[in-house]
Amino acid sequence: EKERFNIIKAIEEALFLVNAQLVNNYIFVQLDFPDIPGIYVVGFPNEFKQVILNIVSNARNAIIEQRNKSHSHDEKGILQIEIQYLNDTTIIRMSNNGPLIPSEIIDRIFEPYFTTNDHGKGMGIGLYMSKIIIEKNMNGRIYAENINNEVVFTIELKGELTDETERERDKV
Repeated sequence: EKERFNIIKAIEEALFLVNAQLVNNYIFVQLDFPDIPGIYVVGFPNEFKQVILNIVSNARNAIIEQRNKSHSHDEKGILQIEIQYLNDTTIIRMSNNGPLIPSEIIDRIFEPYFTTNDHGKGMGIGLYMSKIIIEKNMNGRIYAENINNEVVFTIELKGELTDETERERDKV
């Protein structure tokens, strides 16, 4: 069943799972979260975490692949996650400094079995499942764009702010 959960906490938990992989590959995470007690959405927290992991994993792979192609292994990878709350909508933007998504395929990346990976390195279902989770299971929206030489994934979900006491309960 769907449940109400703190989206900031869910993102932090997902990042914790892949932190070592990011650090070992010199990919630095910059978090830009609002200075508010918490943002809650209704949905499936574990599925939402899987969406975050899919996007982070794709970013990590793209950054590593770009380094290997350019032979600049000392170049820092950057993954930025920004959360905004506007008019009852939670907006999560995840950007990275990996290669841009070619304009001729950007509209297809959420299709099932569509992959840009070499044969045997991906099935092309991660972003498709992410779209299903966000749009069908959580009544939200997910899309990708190239903005200012960065790939940006945006997730929009209906949400609500909480008060300080609820945030304190989350820490337990």
